[in-house]
Amino acid sequence: VSVSRAEFKKIVAGEGRIELQQPVLPL
Repeated sequence: VSVSRAEFKKIVAGEGRIELQQPVLPL
């Protein structure tokens, strides 16, 4: 799954919150 820069920033900004729900794969 490719993510745009805005999406990636969102993921990084809320990394902790998202990590609890789904594992995030580093690019």
